[in-house]
Amino acid sequence: MPGDLLRLTERGYAALEQVLGLVPRVTGLVGRLEQLAARADAALDGLTGTQRRADELVARAGGVLTETEQVIAVTAALIGQAEQLLAGTDQVVSGAGQ
Repeated sequence: MPGDLLRLTERGYAALEQVLGLVPRVTGLVGRLEQLAARADAALDGLTGTQRRADELVARAGGVLTETEQVIAVTAALIGQAEQLLAGTDQVVSGAGQ
């Protein structure tokens, strides 16, 4: 029995040495995990900023499209007026020729 108790104590001591030997590695792993978490947070912040800028560009593009449509409508109206003037001018020229 005393021999068993001694062997058990030795095994417990060996196990304790192994656990204590793992402490620096676990500490290092925790440090690396914290660094990875910080990098992931920074990446997410970057993605959020990119998405915000993309949303702004889409809004601006929508504004440009609206303005372009307005310019096209005004241009079409001007073309219609120009065609009427040309028709009137053709009538005046025809009348002058007669």
